[in-house]
Amino acid sequence: YNTLCVTVTQRVLFMKKFSAVLLISLIALLFSLPMLSGCGGGKVNYTLSDEGGKHYIVSCSGLTGNLSGEYEILSHFGEGEDYAPVTEIAEQGFSSCGFSKITVPETVTKIGTAAFSFSYFLKTVEFKDGINLSVLPHGAFGRCVSLETIVFPDSVVKTEGLIFSDCQSLKSVTLNSGLTEIGTRAFENCTALEEIVFPSSLKTIGTGAFYNSGLKEADLPESLQDTEDGRGIGYSAFNSCTNLETVRIRGGVQKITSGAFGYCKKLKSVYIPLSVKEIEGAYYKDGKFLHGHAFHNDEALTHVYYEGTEEQWKGIKIETKTAYENNLSLNNEAILKAAKHYNQK
Repeated sequence: YNTLCVTVTQRVLFMKKFSAVLLISLIALLFSLPMLSGCGGGKVNYTLSDEGGKHYIVSCSGLTGNLSGEYEILSHFGEGEDYAPVTEIAEQGFSSCGFSKITVPETVTKIGTAAFSFSYFLKTVEFKDGINLSVLPHGAFGRCVSLETIVFPDSVVKTEGLIFSDCQSLKSVTLNSGLTEIGTRAFENCTALEEIVFPSSLKTIGTGAFYNSGLKEADLPESLQDTEDGRGIGYSAFNSCTNLETVRIRGGVQKITSGAFGYCKKLKSVYIPLSVKEIEGAYYKDGKFLHGHAFHNDEALTHVYYEGTEEQWKGIKIETKTAYENNLSLNNEAILKAAKHYNQK
């Protein structure tokens, strides 16, 4: 009986020790999972699709933040009958990944919404020559806070909204010659972006497109135009660009929209073409305030260079009433008081 009791007690103690060791091992394994390749550590996937012809859609899965360094997306994938081109980057496909550089092959024709968004370590995106990509989609590079440079493919005709929103390190942007539209809030809060060359093909700049960007000059092309579908210069397009000193608007634009150059505290000189018929005041929709006057709170504005005569200048409709919002006075007083220089080309 005593021997039996001792044996049972030893077994109970052994089982307790075994259970404790097993529990500790399991906890250690769970904490080490992110470090183990093939165990949710993040990988790039190529998914075969037959929709619209056999092709692959590329995306990341797992703990994508563990994907680091440079990565070149494959142009083709698969074997035998499944060998096909990689034509699409999935919606949020590389979102929050840890890559510092991504190269997009010439076979890609579609990039999904927010495809590279929140990739905090991404510094460079390179598009291979010959790529036939017409649209850079909504939020594609939003919050890529380390992104420094981007060169648009020659095939791009349109950027959708928020594409580079909050890319605070973006210093160099090369727009292609065929680009016709810059979307809403496309470059908002790109505070390191001091210079950009607008192509002569550009027709519209969206609402808030360069809001609070670091631009020092806005030399706008003659191709910008107001249409029934939109304005050449969108509402608040360059609002709060506090480093902006010079604005040159060329023929084609008939209205300088509400808030377009408002709160540009260093703006000194504005060049206005003969085509301009109206300089707008504050904009309300359904009784809700949305945008201030075209040149509100531009305290440094001292010179206006106008293409036409003094009489033609007097024919421009300029909103002179003051709006009061959030304890602020908003008006076009700056452009009304600035020295006018007529017959300027």
